[in-house]
Amino acid sequence: CERRRSSWKNETELAAIRREVEIAGEIQRRILPSRFPVRQGLDIFARTLQASEMGGDFFDVFELKDRRVGLVIADVSGKGIPAAFYMAVARTLIQATALHEPSPSACLEQVNRLLCRHDVPGMFVTVFYGVLDTESWEMTYANAGHPPPLVIDPISQREGLITALVGGEGTVLGIDEGQAYEEGSVGLNPGEGVYFFTDGLTEAFDFENNPFGDQRLWGCLSVHAGGSASDLAGAVALAIKDFVGTAPQHDDITNLVIKRAV
Repeated sequence: CERRRSSWKNETELAAIRREVEIAGEIQRRILPSRFPVRQGLDIFARTLQASEMGGDFFDVFELKDRRVGLVIADVSGKGIPAAFYMAVARTLIQATALHEPSPSACLEQVNRLLCRHDVPGMFVTVFYGVLDTESWEMTYANAGHPPPLVIDPISQREGLITALVGGEGTVLGIDEGQAYEEGSVGLNPGEGVYFFTDGLTEAFDFENNPFGDQRLWGCLSVHAGGSASDLAGAVALAIKDFVGTAPQHDDITNLVIKRAV
């Protein structure tokens, strides 16, 4: 009888813990933006697919002064509850700092210093942060160890030209308090877009342990270059699903897509 009571107690406690994790995961998903700034000529779409109840990937889109829009995609080391907490802290610090620091590189430098002072062993985050001026259509950016986004140029109705953004390089946030970050810039012509993503996308594996890879991603974006932001995200999601099949997902998959209207 005592053994049955102990087993029932353990099962009840386990169920309560699972419920709390589910609630925390739902809260985490809800803090990611579902509505984006409205700017004439700007199309925005973002999506994240977590590998577990709580993930470390995040994206953010927020309004800044002078018709500018902040664009963030990031990937926290690790998984589960520690990554989720670190994700919430990093996202809050980036947005709060960006509101009074117009330079993407200076913003990441400040956030990096703050994260380093928290001194959380083994935790860090890769971040790409861009600031898009929706009048000049120039995006300035800084990259803290994140996969570079891809610029999509729909050169014809049948295919597009895909190039990776270069410059603005720096190491991940949360490791070296004195790290400096470079800054780059790119102009978007009518019809062009930018595809931001986390490495869980290109590192999605099939049952034979083959990765989806950069080549498949670039090819998919080229074929669908003329589509909307949601069309591009949807085409890549379908390509990954077809490639992976029923193989388990091992990492979060996140993308953020912007397009300038023709």
